[in-house]
Amino acid sequence: MPFQLNKHTPIHQQIAALDKSVTSLEASWGILENNSTNVIVEAFSIIPSSVVLLDLSNNSLGKKNAFHLKRIFSAIPSSVRSLSLFKNSLGNLSADDLAEVLQSIPTTVKKIKLNGNGLGNKTGNELAIILGAIPASITTLDLNGNVFGNRNGAELVLAFATTPRSVEALCLSFNDLDKINVADLALALAAIPPSVKSLDLSSNSLGKLSTDDFAKVLNAMPVMVKRIDLGINYFKPAAIQTLKEFILNNTSITEINLSSVPENDLKIIQQCCLRNRLLQQHPRWKFFIKDYLATSNSYIPPNLPIPVPPLEDTATAFLFFNNKKLPAIDRQQLAIPEEIINSLRILEEIETQLSLRRPEHA
Repeated sequence: MPFQLNKHTPIHQQIAALDKSVTSLEASWGILENNSTNVIVEAFSIIPSSVVLLDLSNNSLGKKNAFHLKRIFSAIPSSVRSLSLFKNSLGNLSADDLAEVLQSIPTTVKKIKLNGNGLGNKTGNELAIILGAIPASITTLDLNGNVFGNRNGAELVLAFATTPRSVEALCLSFNDLDKINVADLALALAAIPPSVKSLDLSSNSLGKLSTDDFAKVLNAMPVMVKRIDLGINYFKPAAIQTLKEFILNNTSITEINLSSVPENDLKIIQQCCLRNRLLQQHPRWKFFIKDYLATSNSYIPPNLPIPVPPLEDTATAFLFFNNKKLPAIDRQQLAIPEEIINSLRILEEIETQLSLRRPEHA
């Protein structure tokens, strides 16, 4: 249950009266601005342990010096898992001071929002100091709206490379990335740590890029990325075709968020993502599709156990089950779970629709 503090009652009094079921506390939009550090620290000390989300956005915290900010951030209770520092002018602090402040955030915090703090006005070296100071406990890092498009590729390579290896979800939306030379942007994206599995590049006007340049950006994605957000980039048909080719040939991507894409194109992309999720759930299916379907129907895998093929080898089991030249065998006798059979059939349908299957030999 969320609770929003107001400006009319002392914050300590409001927090003391909080119901213990409150999980989200909003002390945003100037609530803290006119309170002293001592008052804020005292109020934070009595935040209920039920609170896991703390929103301190839009409080002009950047007007305070590092000493006071470190006291405030150190007082954040250990129950808090998500911390919003949106639009606090933290970019006004020196890189060294901001690094010290970030290091004072409790390691129990897993998600941090640093969006809208003008960090893109820092040099590459300064950004490296700041991002390198983010606690290694952080798994979700929101850097949207920080005008990183003001920096060149070499600076962003330096900065992104210092991002903690604990970060699995990284948001770079609303950063004017289209203003960066494409070769430099590709290098910067490639410098993002391999720990990142979810990357948000929405609202960066990437639709302005040429088809070749957009392909370079896609191919520079961190190797372990599974989810990409490309919404509100206003792609033209040629770019959408490039995206389809990318996802057709990249089985690591399991989710892509898009907007203003024709329904048929979106359906193909979604089918590819479904295909990839199935393949990642059962990696041996990929071997099945690429190799077993390319062999002759007369081929019978040797030494198949009857009546139960090994379930970890679903590829062999499915081939055995569907090979028309073998004697008809009841599905229940094979003891292959219905879920696996259905999933394999879905996968086969997707491969057929997308023309990814090799032709079977007669």
